[in-house]
Amino acid sequence: MPRSRRMAGSRKPASGVTSDVLHTMRQSDDAIFDFYLTRGRSDVELRDIAGEPIVLFRAERGSDGGAYTVHRNGVFVTKRPNPSV
Repeated sequence: MPRSRRMAGSRKPASGVTSDVLHTMRQSDDAIFDFYLTRGRSDVELRDIAGEPIVLFRAERGSDGGAYTVHRNGVFVTKRPNPSV
């Protein structure tokens, strides 16, 4: 896999992303990966997440179509195409 590099402010964070969630983006030559990690003691619901979910550790799809619930110490990772390719 090509070396990743950090993206600076390429898009607005998904709605539902709060201080209880650490959101980091990494970019490779062909894709952008969004990492969501919980920081608090409670579950967090994420909405309007761009990309295809590829890792759901202590996380699950919510009852609402585009929502995901990430539990304490959970990790949620999505992959989306790199528009600069």
